Amino acid sequence: MDNIQSVKSQLRLKEWARQIAECQNSTMTVKAWCEAHGINPKTYYYRLRRVRKNTLENMPAIAGNMP
Repeated sequence: MDNIQSVKSQLRLKEWARQIAECQNSTMTVKAWCEAHGINPKTYYYRLRRVRKNTLENMPAIAGNMP
């Protein structure tokens, strides 16, 4: 069961990352893009935080490699 939840979570994060990239690559403001796609701006920023956090957690530690 835990594996299913993990897969669902990863799929959700991928979809959110796709939406965030689409918004950031558009010429619209975040507010306008969210209105056009039926997403509350607060939801957009929540998803942005979750995607960023997940990305940082999955990055290899590079602090030890710095001179």
